[in-house]
Amino acid sequence: MTDLILNPKTTKQLDMAKANLSHAYLFCGPRGLGKTVTAEKFATEILAPLASLGDQSRWILTVAPLEGKAISSAQAKSIRQFINSKKPDHINYKVIIVDSAEHMGIEATNSLLLSLEEPASDTVIIMVTDQPEAMLPTILSRLQKISFLPPLSEQLDGFYSKLGINSTVAKQIGPYPSLLGEFAQKGADWYNQQDALAQDFIEADLVGRLKIVASIVDKSQALQLVELVSLKTRLESSIDKAWLKRANSLILAHIHLYNNGNPKFVLEKLALEFE
Repeated sequence: MTDLILNPKTTKQLDMAKANLSHAYLFCGPRGLGKTVTAEKFATEILAPLASLGDQSRWILTVAPLEGKAISSAQAKSIRQFINSKKPDHINYKVIIVDSAEHMGIEATNSLLLSLEEPASDTVIIMVTDQPEAMLPTILSRLQKISFLPPLSEQLDGFYSKLGINSTVAKQIGPYPSLLGEFAQKGADWYNQQDALAQDFIEADLVGRLKIVASIVDKSQALQLVELVSLKTRLESSIDKAWLKRANSLILAHIHLYNNGNPKFVLEKLALEFE
């Protein structure tokens, strides 16, 4: 895991997990810490030393919500079929990665719970989530938890320089390598535009917020707005009832953007509640 910027405590947990494999893991922590990328690397490492790219494609199954909907019954069926499939001898483990695991439908949840209660000896399940509190306790109790913590400041100093990110932007985004990488890829102009839009949303009255919502054209833009407003809200020094109400509205908006195909409706509701 040396090519990822991970908190030393997280790295230690991952190393211990690889040394004594469990049948199921929970990779949890804030968005932007590399949980999914780490899950993919973890899966590749435990699959088999001699696994080819073809083996990795066949014996690592990644399941995630599609088009903002919950993980479906059809995806649950693919998980069951994968678990029941017979692996070749040179493969140590089949691996299932369930990304955004908090967004599982009822059938998918029940199917996965059965697999966790009666685990297959040749299959490892990795569930990735930003919101473990949204998952069922019966699922969580059967997972070995790997906590993803923000990297240490000394780890990030070199990363900022490598990406060409100044300290002001780094402070605004926070210690989230994936988000910092996204910023570096899209450029300062893009970030400044998005940052200004988020600041306008925070400072505007209801009419102003609704005008901003009207300018959003797709789900990715809606998610970007919610995430930047969330980051700015977290940086506020005063935590009072108004702050808590805003934070709760932002959390619900983020959840609904995954479970609702209409980002305009979600943002309009956020605009109405964001006082």
